[in-house]
Amino acid sequence: LFNLKINSKLLISRKSFGFFILKEIPYCEILWMFSSGTGVGPYLSILRENKNLERFKNLVLIHSNKFIKNCNYNSVIKNLRDNYYGKLRVLNIISQENIYGTLKGRINNLIYNGILEKTIGLGLDYRKSHVMICGNPLMIKSTKEILIKLRNMKKHLHYIKGNITFE
Repeated sequence: LFNLKINSKLLISRKSFGFFILKEIPYCEILWMFSSGTGVGPYLSILRENKNLERFKNLVLIHSNKFIKNCNYNSVIKNLRDNYYGKLRVLNIISQENIYGTLKGRINNLIYNGILEKTIGLGLDYRKSHVMICGNPLMIKSTKEILIKLRNMKKHLHYIKGNITFE
């Protein structure tokens, strides 16, 4: 993408490939979707498409940014949340500012100290939850580590069921 010129043609397929798709997610009660920055994109597509989401009792979208000005998808996310009639819980996390209605910090630290789950009102229980993680590589690594260490979760593989899928 970096090398594309202005007005270059870009083709996008509707069909998804790989493991970061709902088809690969095992059945569970709560689907957690952790994102940082533009890593929210795949979740917006999943939520817009609204296919195979009925199998989850709750959907949780966590979107993290350094600054509130980087929360460019808030209006899209609000519309999606409204369309799910309470099934979709959304939380913005801002790491560098104190902003009303958001949490301040980093996802891994907010899991570690229990604030994230308390704020959402649901637990990250390995028996009931699956976590998808997309975004900054350091966020993915630190979040995955804390989920494995403190929540007894395991990486999900195509042939071995686990609780964590990441991109």
